[in-house]
Amino acid sequence: MNPNIQTEVDASYLYNLLAIHEEDPNVAEIFRQMSDIEKSHALADMLSTIYLQEPFPSHLQGARQNVAIHRQGDGI
Repeated sequence: MNPNIQTEVDASYLYNLLAIHEEDPNVAEIFRQMSDIEKSHALADMLSTIYLQEPFPSHLQGARQNVAIHRQGDGI
């Protein structure tokens, strides 16, 4: 697995654990939100990894280019 993806998965898991054990409901909600954000990062990284792999179907080359352009715009 891509180490960046693993880092996002681990962060999501840890934020979720913090949320479960946090006594202050407001802080717990922030931890849950952070967990969801990290999870979304992991999913986005997984999808971009899939879309950028070879061989890529020729009828989807435009989609592949869009993903690559989007990633470059994020400074990735």
